[in-house]
Amino acid sequence: MSGRQGGKLKPLKNPKKDTKEVDDDEKAFKEKQREEQKKLDG
Repeated sequence: MSGRQGGKLKPLKNPKKDTKEVDDDEKAFKEKQREEQKKLDG
């Protein structure tokens, strides 16, 4: 039972980390896009 729970917890933890990483990446990506648009507009 304990082993089974651990296996279930691991996959659950991974997507959370992925979401956080994607969030950071998305933030940086959006910021880069904004800067590029400013350069184009400017």
